[in-house]
Amino acid sequence: MRSIGAKRWSGLALSMVLVAVMGCPRGLGDGADLDDDNGPGDDTGTASPMFDRWRTPSFFRGFDINYFNYGSGTKSAADFLALKATGANLAQIQSNEGTVGWAPPYASNPDGVTSLDNMVAWCGQAQLYYVIAVREGPGRQSVDIDADDTIWQNVDEQQRYGQMLADIVARYQGDPYFAAINVMVEPNPLRTQIWDTIQTPEELGAALTTAGIDVNAMMALFINRIRAVDATLPIIVQGVVWSNPQWWSLVEKQDDPYVIYDFHTYEPFDFTHAGCAAADCPGVTYPGEYYGQAYDRTFLEEIVFAEVIAFQQTHQVPILMGEFGLQYPQAGGVQFLSDHVDIALRHGWHFALWNYRSDTQDATLVDFDYEKFPAAYWTEVLEWF
Repeated sequence: MRSIGAKRWSGLALSMVLVAVMGCPRGLGDGADLDDDNGPGDDTGTASPMFDRWRTPSFFRGFDINYFNYGSGTKSAADFLALKATGANLAQIQSNEGTVGWAPPYASNPDGVTSLDNMVAWCGQAQLYYVIAVREGPGRQSVDIDADDTIWQNVDEQQRYGQMLADIVARYQGDPYFAAINVMVEPNPLRTQIWDTIQTPEELGAALTTAGIDVNAMMALFINRIRAVDATLPIIVQGVVWSNPQWWSLVEKQDDPYVIYDFHTYEPFDFTHAGCAAADCPGVTYPGEYYGQAYDRTFLEEIVFAEVIAFQQTHQVPILMGEFGLQYPQAGGVQFLSDHVDIALRHGWHFALWNYRSDTQDATLVDFDYEKFPAAYWTEVLEWF
């Protein structure tokens, strides 16, 4: 996710509707009695026992994890066993390369398959539930290099991408730890215009319509392709603009009973990705003032997350806070993380912290690696599980 900047954020903050903050998500406890261990093989008697776990408030708690380290090498089974030892029960494994090339001739990508096979196997060894989060595929490059994506207006690429998702689901279908597939990480159509000219969700919605881009319909297409393979596997969808909660008014509820909605949050960006790119940057603190706004727990819950909370309450759907965190330790950073998880637990959201063991070979690379932060950070993280 990227920051939307001071001017854009000020406009959005003024235009947002303050929702009543509820202490418990309504409607998520209306199904079967799930007060058990919720392990693989448990059968609640409903059509999708795995989705029942998503309906259990804040059941899934864990980390995002990549196959490749940030600097060098790959993860191993030992890393997944260590993740499980924290008490977490979820690994959101990143399909960074996809299993099919992003550009014509859309060749199969055996390296992408191998990385998924290995991470899925390691989750099995560790007895960890996993979400497969897909970041690349036909017409769509990975999140950080997606300026030239063509999938948004290319029906053939959308169909190919949907088939890739169906093939991934078929490959791991029946695995008792396969908790969901996250169909596209941070979809960002018109990203150049968002940086340069578009200020509000209303402006982006109009621009998408003018360009003939319908991300909600594309997500529905992906869901339908997956349903041809698996009728009940939980499916995760995200919103536009890096799935930033401040643009959540553009997300529509999907016509499928087993969908989870995922948002990513790194606001205030000048805190989570401080410009000095180091620990304890001068003037960088939480709570603190950014973009003319005083950021604290109340502001996060009542303004930054307002659209997501309203969506959850209106549609009675599970919510995943699928990425959050900060790149380097900063003043108030432990409180920042604690406030996010407190809010998630209050609203029954599932959550995955970015990122588990960014680099296992380079001890000096600490980006988003809370084991390498001052000890208070890791103590805080472990308390969540």
